[in-house]
Amino acid sequence: MIKPTANRPVPAYSLVIPAYDASAVIAATLDEIRGAVASADEPTEVIVVDDGSGDATARTVEAATAGWPDSSALRLLRHRTNRGKGAAVRTGMIAARGRHRIFTDADL
Repeated sequence: MIKPTANRPVPAYSLVIPAYDASAVIAATLDEIRGAVASADEPTEVIVVDDGSGDATARTVEAATAGWPDSSALRLLRHRTNRGKGAAVRTGMIAARGRHRIFTDADL
């Protein structure tokens, strides 16, 4: 069983987003997801796994955390090199804390 920490309740949902060279789309994706998460009745975490991108994907995700009501609800994990979508999804799923775990592509 996953136990909550003092400031972080166990989320009902974890959304994992594998991303490779997704700087062109990730900001819009996170904006859309942020709206859905803000109106959700259940706590939700979003985990973006940057799979060794050579562009500004990681910086874009880091900048997006400032706009989230709960910055701990958006996390960035990084692979040093590109390991493939399956590896990125696996990394995110292992790190996820939600009772229900799903994934979507960076462009939804």
